[in-house]
Amino acid sequence: MDYYHVKDNSQKNRQKQVFERMIELAGEVSKPLVVHARDSEREAYEMVKNTDIPVVFHCFSGDIKTMKMFEDSGYFISISTMICFSEKHKKLAEKINMDYLLLETDSPFLSPRRGRNEPAYLWDSVEVLSSITGYPHEEICQAVLNNVSKIFKI
Repeated sequence: MDYYHVKDNSQKNRQKQVFERMIELAGEVSKPLVVHARDSEREAYEMVKNTDIPVVFHCFSGDIKTMKMFEDSGYFISISTMICFSEKHKKLAEKINMDYLLLETDSPFLSPRRGRNEPAYLWDSVEVLSSITGYPHEEICQAVLNNVSKIFKI
């Protein structure tokens, strides 16, 4: 659900209806639910909190309190390459629990470099996260790999 450009309640309600169906489908096919919730993080949480499927909050840009609520529920938080230039995302990274961390590029958008974003730029996020948290690069990569394995059973 993305309320960033949506101010009309009827459009928000339509997004909720579609999201509810996506939650049902994820349960029916036993697949993780990857949630894009911009300016709607808490509403999305209320809709998924009673599911028993893995949940990833993709491209998370909410606040620390909401992030902790998601982690307490066992949900994963995916931080985009925004961490490379956004103070807000750096503050989130300071507080994230590595047991729930994922990293992503959100390609082709949100590039930490000029132009189009690409998966190769993920390393930029690892470097910034390492400098913020003090965790070595290898430990960050291993944590992300472990979390991906848990979520997607690979």
